[in-house]
Amino acid sequence: MLKMTFVENNPLTDLELRLIRFVNSNIVDIINSIMDMISDGFDMAYYFPREYYRKNKKNCNEFIYDLRNTLNSHVIYESLTPLQSYVLFYIIDDWIKINSGNQSLLKNTISDELRKEIYESKGVPLDADKEKFKDKLFIIEKIENVDEYLGDCFEDTDFLEEEIRTMVELVINGRSFILGMEIDELDNYIEVMPRDVYERYIRFKEKNGEKQLKESNNELYDDIIFCAEKIQCDSALRGLKEDKINKKIKDLLEAKGYLTLDQTQQGKSLKGKEAGEIDILIKVNNFPVALIEAMKLKYVDKDYICKHIQKIYKYDTLGYSQNYLISYVDSKRFENFSKRYNKYIKEMEYPYAVINFDNKIERQYSELRTYKVKLKREGIDTILYHILIHMQ
Repeated sequence: MLKMTFVENNPLTDLELRLIRFVNSNIVDIINSIMDMISDGFDMAYYFPREYYRKNKKNCNEFIYDLRNTLNSHVIYESLTPLQSYVLFYIIDDWIKINSGNQSLLKNTISDELRKEIYESKGVPLDADKEKFKDKLFIIEKIENVDEYLGDCFEDTDFLEEEIRTMVELVINGRSFILGMEIDELDNYIEVMPRDVYERYIRFKEKNGEKQLKESNNELYDDIIFCAEKIQCDSALRGLKEDKINKKIKDLLEAKGYLTLDQTQQGKSLKGKEAGEIDILIKVNNFPVALIEAMKLKYVDKDYICKHIQKIYKYDTLGYSQNYLISYVDSKRFENFSKRYNKYIKEMEYPYAVINFDNKIERQYSELRTYKVKLKREGIDTILYHILIHMQ
């Protein structure tokens, strides 16, 4: 659940915990009512940034379910991501407009016990005139009135379009100190940026060296092939669980100067119930550049391979120039395995149109295979590398 702005103590008092639980419960009811409307055919575009909705329309329903689950959990979150905040803001705002703030439509009401506890905490007798003690009992208005939730849930509204435009302009004009944040912190707002603002921001970063990606995509590819070579040569890794081998790749990449995050929550899981886990997210100067998704295979399991490719593009909501699917192959007949794998990935259906397929990449080894699939995503070329590592 989300911590409200009206509570100050850390750790929370028992009363404060009950208050934020009450508000979160009401917000979950609001989301449920909105989800019912969406199930009946209501357009949810209003709740998402225009550009994000255009690119991720199929995942938006899942995103709202995930947001509801976050608010319904026992874990207390200090804040939400900019995109979560944006969606929650407009869901609450829309509910208020549709229902004219009618509190009676919510299932939750303040119990006599909770009301008594609030009065006692403020030193106000239960039979006192409420108007006389209005200033002391303001918290009741805060948690009962949904109109107040737009202030209770958010420390600020820097996730809204006009404020994002202002922030980007300040950064571009060399006045980021006014925001009290580093330039790269604006990367957290990319998903809620209007298209023109995003393009302006990225051009600024490219021009000023803030984006500082590797000179060539081939350099990252070469570094990952270097990791694959090390993995294949290390007999101690054979038979280990996938996450242990992934950890080795992560360590090797970090030794090359990359920032890597493993088992990072990003994007949506295939089931849509909770955020999925990326095996390795690669960053350069805090800017994400590629995903590595890994799997162990004994045979060419077509469904399993397809699901991992789907996962990559569920996680990659921005559209990286390259991503990697690495297979740790436990098969005695690696050559036959490679031929069957090659045949399948040429015939399978990808999330985006295939431009070309290349299995004649330099630096092929007898115990490694690499296949390069170039896709067209929103008019931009993106590459998916399949890398097979023989672990037998």
